[in-house]
Amino acid sequence: MKSIFFSIILFFLCSGYIFSQLKVASNGNVGIGTINPLSLLSINSDGNNTITLQCNNTTTSGGASIRCLSTGSNSGRKYGVIGETTLGGDLSFGLYGKAYSSTVLSFGRAFGVMGISGNATSGYNYSVYGILDGSNNGTAIIGSVGYQSDCIPGRYAGYFLGNVYMSTSLSIGFTSSSYALDVNGTIRGTTVTQTSDGRLKDNIKNMSGAMSSIGKLQGVTYKLKPNGLKGLKTKTLAANSISDTSKITTMVAEKIETDSSLYKRSHIGFVAQDLQKVFPELVYEDKDGILSVDYISLIPVLVEGMKEQKGLVDKLLKDIETLKLENEKLKKKVGLY
Repeated sequence: MKSIFFSIILFFLCSGYIFSQLKVASNGNVGIGTINPLSLLSINSDGNNTITLQCNNTTTSGGASIRCLSTGSNSGRKYGVIGETTLGGDLSFGLYGKAYSSTVLSFGRAFGVMGISGNATSGYNYSVYGILDGSNNGTAIIGSVGYQSDCIPGRYAGYFLGNVYMSTSLSIGFTSSSYALDVNGTIRGTTVTQTSDGRLKDNIKNMSGAMSSIGKLQGVTYKLKPNGLKGLKTKTLAANSISDTSKITTMVAEKIETDSSLYKRSHIGFVAQDLQKVFPELVYEDKDGILSVDYISLIPVLVEGMKEQKGLVDKLLKDIETLKLENEKLKKKVGLY
């Protein structure tokens, strides 16, 4: 830390500052642009005795209070800034960033912390990297709308308090996806809905012939192949000749994980390839050629099939009643009563 202080002081002296602009207080505090340095080093501000270095940027055209560059050989680790604190207080911040105005503004953009990375080894560029270390519960990264200090009941890579928005897609258990939400595992929810407002639809037509189509379907019971999806994904990546494929396929093998209980239990459903022959509208294919089924949209088909079946049953019941009446008339006519 002392070497940094002396380097900053030397910079200002060599840049044309006269000695009268440098204040050394009786307690050893150093001030530049201030005659009352309360921090160990105060630049353009008095600072205070709880802050070792206080550096204010007083320009009106942007700029930075402090800029640290790490240059030279590319071997080993390099840090532009290291922020570190020992635990013991109520709140401990290794690095604290704040961009906030108590007055609501209609201009500008605010970033508490901004990270930019790129063009290192493919797949190893992290703009913000958080690690949860030790054994206690917590999270590597937390996002909160407003200040909240909830106790985190587990160990998480990310934990969010408030709404979370994704502009494109969210993948759980996959490294890439063709869908807005793609989950390799079981989804549970209190209610699942689909947008179905008639104002959003065009070319609406009533279904017909549902019964005959339903008769062509074959329900099956099955068990999932252990790591079957992982194998398909890996083969697809290799077939596409993606650069650095060996690393990508390794990442896929490591990241695609599913609850093992899904492999042990029996499932009921359709084979997508068979369903596609009857209802191609209900089968989707992703960029890797893997098929999935829209089971919810089978409900209207079943409803229409049941209505057709009810129509047939009602007609048969009516025909039976007619036959009964004719049979009674015939019996009376031949004198059986």
